[in-house]
Amino acid sequence: MSRLPVIKLDYNNDVTGVRLNERQIAPLDAPAHQIDACYRALRRMLALVYDPALRLTFKLQAGEGLIFDNQRVFHGRTEFSPEEPTRSVLTSPVDLEEFYSNIRLLRTSLEEGASPITYGQGMLG
Repeated sequence: MSRLPVIKLDYNNDVTGVRLNERQIAPLDAPAHQIDACYRALRRMLALVYDPALRLTFKLQAGEGLIFDNQRVFHGRTEFSPEEPTRSVLTSPVDLEEFYSNIRLLRTSLEEGASPITYGQGMLG
């Protein structure tokens, strides 16, 4: 059961992460007068997430990979047939601080006089 927020905001109220797994959501923790509206909003969000018109689907070929920020992209896997070749899903979590530090260092080395960049911290906390 997850108690993390569905939409995480930073100190500027900018979205820094989205997390939604309806199979693991905890009961909503909101004032009683907001519960109905929260569930309506959640129902609407799930309708959008599962809308086939908004879905991007592609098949990776052997040797291909996909890299994305797990806190910024809704993602999933489609069903598969036992007749198809075996597929595997390999994940490799990356520490965001180290990742952003490497981006800053690379940018500084490639762009003379590059100004510092601040990156949101995603769903931490």
